[in-house]
Amino acid sequence: MPDIWYEKLKAEIIDAGLYTQCGTPVGLSNGLLEHKEKKGVLIPVRTEKEGELSKAAYEGCAARYCNYPELNRFVFNKTPESWLSGVVEKSFIGYATDDQIRRNSASGGVLTALLIHLLKTEKIRGAICLKMSEEKPWHAEPFIARSEEEILSSAGSVYSVTPTNEILGDLENEEGPLAYIGLPDQVAAIRKLQKMGHPSVRNIKYIFGPYMGTQMRFEAIRSFLRSNNVQSEEGITDLKYRAGEWPGYLQITLKDGRVLKAEKFHYNYLIPFFVAKSSLQLVDFTNELTDISVGDAWSPKYESKRGGYSIVLARTEDAVSLLEEMQKAELLNLEEIVLEEALDMHGHMLDF
Repeated sequence: MPDIWYEKLKAEIIDAGLYTQCGTPVGLSNGLLEHKEKKGVLIPVRTEKEGELSKAAYEGCAARYCNYPELNRFVFNKTPESWLSGVVEKSFIGYATDDQIRRNSASGGVLTALLIHLLKTEKIRGAICLKMSEEKPWHAEPFIARSEEEILSSAGSVYSVTPTNEILGDLENEEGPLAYIGLPDQVAAIRKLQKMGHPSVRNIKYIFGPYMGTQMRFEAIRSFLRSNNVQSEEGITDLKYRAGEWPGYLQITLKDGRVLKAEKFHYNYLIPFFVAKSSLQLVDFTNELTDISVGDAWSPKYESKRGGYSIVLARTEDAVSLLEEMQKAELLNLEEIVLEEALDMHGHMLDF
């Protein structure tokens, strides 16, 4: 008997070159699929386990079909006034007031501060994040952070494609409520599954995420290593994509004691050579289906101050209340700005 949903997934998404590496089909496959790297791209392939793929593994995949007007009505009960930003109730420039959180994060530390606050106030029992693997410190992996320390360990950006939604198969029986941090395609898949009423996402209460312009295949790191006479990622003991003071720099620590660094703006020159095709086909830059999304505040006004500043888009009234609650508690420093100013700071990527 043919495996209908796997055949459709393979023909319409994988073989068509549309898979965004969101991880959803693998996460919902009940062990029938796993990721294999082919030329720097993660592809779902069949395992030796017998069985038929579920319809949700196909339908929930963000690469299949995302009706953004429909998903906006499902999430926000309306469609955006601007499709450049998605639905926005209020926009801010801000940062975490805790200096450790702010400086260990990609920009202003807002997402990290949000998760810690939600955990401390028992609004959530954990947060789905990424961390660098202990066994393979060059490889990021999804996990559920259950403590402030674990949330802090996940702070910072990962600029290589990581299929966060591989974790979906483990979520149904996890203690909630949970917060979820994901990229636009991953978030869209979560919203699709919520609309379907799928049990894997029933414990997810809050959805946050960063803006996403371009991502690079891990081949970019391998190329950078080769340019420093390192032939394999196996020599890495620690990898930080944005270490140091904002805007940060790539930092790779090696087993031989060497520390390799490249300023963010210099590392960006690798993008044209190693950009992930999946990031080029996405239509959502500002992570439109989140409750709150954040991006770097690219403006001379803030760049000259250093320290790290974030654009913060609150997309629901509850999200606005949460941010204002944190500002009142002096956990966040926020300055409301008009949406046009927020969009101008990323005009280059919106045009792209």
